[in-house]
Amino acid sequence: MVNMKTVIDVDDEALELAARELGTTTTKDTVNAALAFVANRRRRLEELLGDPLALGVGPDIGDEEIMMQARRLRLGLSGSLLPDRDLGAGTSAA
Repeated sequence: MVNMKTVIDVDDEALELAARELGTTTTKDTVNAALAFVANRRRRLEELLGDPLALGVGPDIGDEEIMMQARRLRLGLSGSLLPDRDLGAGTSAA
């Protein structure tokens, strides 16, 4: 890791809030921790975006029969896995 000295204008309020959130006490530690946080978050996002299975999209997403079955189950139209529901039970028209 290469460190370089840089002179920048910093938003004092944002720096204070970031320091409290990150548990840091110096400007240098706060800036480095914030940069590391954002860089690690970006790495994780790129890993997730590069892995479609991580997002819950499997190879059967393109199989119309499987997707139709999943939609029917979600809507409760297949009595085999979901109990029958009477949506009007307990209500009266009076």
